[in-house]
Amino acid sequence: MLKKNIILWFSIVLVLFLAGCVSKPSVYSSTGDELNQTQEQFELFTITKDGSFQLDECKSRGLENKVIMFKSKYCGHCAATLPIFLEVCREMGVEPTILDMTVNEDKDEIKSHGLEIMYAPTFVFGCDYTVGAKTKEKYISMCGLFLK
Repeated sequence: MLKKNIILWFSIVLVLFLAGCVSKPSVYSSTGDELNQTQEQFELFTITKDGSFQLDECKSRGLENKVIMFKSKYCGHCAATLPIFLEVCREMGVEPTILDMTVNEDKDEIKSHGLEIMYAPTFVFGCDYTVGAKTKEKYISMCGLFLK
């Protein structure tokens, strides 16, 4: 009986392991929709800390002229910093895009830029990105660099 249980558990583990090794189906379709075309151009980039894209990568992702805040409806820091961020953008004449990582349509737009956002809030100012809520002065600084 013990031998049968060991063989059974080993078989289950083996099946689960092999199922994880199967290559994922292609996300590209022949319909030519924008999301699939964009994903063919570059790999998914995961933002986990502050940094910058190289200019060519930034342009290929369609980010060079965008200011984006990635937020979550479950994020208290997002709710607290959103009014400050919007105030700075308004004062500096910047038109931001606000994307909620919990909304399917916004998830599609995030993927269309080839991004995976790990933490909320995350901000993209053109080719620069920063993670976490910031002070008003930091938003002013980031917008200033973006406008140069």
